[in-house]
Amino acid sequence: MDNINKFNLKELEEKFEEYSSILRKKSYKDRKIIHVGLINQLIYFFKSEYPNFNRLPLKDLLSFLIEVDIKNKDFALSKNGTNNPPKFSRKKKTDTLIVAGLEILVENGYNEKDAIFKAKTIIKSKNENYFYKLLNLYRSNLLNPNIKKLLKELKNEAKKRANIEDSATIYFEKASENIK
Repeated sequence: MDNINKFNLKELEEKFEEYSSILRKKSYKDRKIIHVGLINQLIYFFKSEYPNFNRLPLKDLLSFLIEVDIKNKDFALSKNGTNNPPKFSRKKKTDTLIVAGLEILVENGYNEKDAIFKAKTIIKSKNENYFYKLLNLYRSNLLNPNIKKLLKELKNEAKKRANIEDSATIYFEKASENIK
């Protein structure tokens, strides 16, 4: 805790003044970025000055702002008549396949370590830390809701098949083909 420089109230006041002047000059679109920065400053302030202070509501507010922005963009697209499914990069699709495979294994009796070992035997180009990071990323509230929807669809499709292990293996093999 000694490594954290003390963030005092004066610095927080200065940040508020800085954000206030920026808000007067910026467009509506830029306000979202400023608000996210402001909440991050509050979280940092409470973390350094009051480490036992419950910062969960601020973190939840931050993730809510990001989710609302994503949902509003999706709603605006569907309102304009362009109801195209969102485009994901090849890497995102590959990562989603891997996480779907890992999660269906875990849900059906494997522990995380065994599921990751099985994935690593098929996807040899990645190490165990990569798989743990992927799982943590996909469990985050900041994950795009459309990716969560894709993950859920993949898991439901795998559950329809008779053998869950085979489904996971197919997902890992597909992901391995897509990894460069």
